[in-house]
Amino acid sequence: MNTIIKLLFFIIFTSLLLPSSLFAENKFLNDDDIEGIYMRTETLYGLSGVFIKNVSYLFLKNGDVFKKLRGSPYELDVAESKSSQAKHWGKWKKRGGKINIKWSNGKESSWKKWHETIPAKKGETLNGKYKSADPFGGSRVYNFNTIVFNNKGQFSAVKLKGGNTDWKAIISKSEQQGTYTLDRYSITFKKPGKEDETFLFFFYPDSHQHFAIGRSNFVPLKK
Repeated sequence: MNTIIKLLFFIIFTSLLLPSSLFAENKFLNDDDIEGIYMRTETLYGLSGVFIKNVSYLFLKNGDVFKKLRGSPYELDVAESKSSQAKHWGKWKKRGGKINIKWSNGKESSWKKWHETIPAKKGETLNGKYKSADPFGGSRVYNFNTIVFNNKGQFSAVKLKGGNTDWKAIISKSEQQGTYTLDRYSITFKKPGKEDETFLFFFYPDSHQHFAIGRSNFVPLKK
């Protein structure tokens, strides 16, 4: 009996000294899990028209691929997402200069062209005025954002939505400002009196003046 008690005491004592990561798998991603954020140009269909947009995909080293990523990949609960967003998950393999994807619904994709995006350096800053004109529902509806960054980590933004649909006209405008922080594939906005917001972020492969925040693509605003 004394031997059993001593053994139990040893197990409990050593478990307190060992890191918790040995007993519970981290449900969030880190850079070691990520193969990359790949982007490709796609033709999409809205409520009243067709439009072209650069769409990003999260590729993981374990062979998983996820589309429709809006938030930071480091805050993505993979298990929960695979349950609630199953149709956006698939498996990928690279063969003969192509990426072949089999989605969870059985559909398959074969990519011949794609772009590997560039993550920001931790603490990197932006400096300039940028715009995003991401259409949805065709040319009669628009979603226009203008955002200004400076190299002191501050931003100001104006968001304007509007257009004429078949059922009503919509026009709304909002303004906000605060500070921002870049860290690899994420950007965090801090606004006075509001909760912090963190989104997916990456630079285009050929320019640090073109980048994406969430699922919106930004380009320099011409003077």
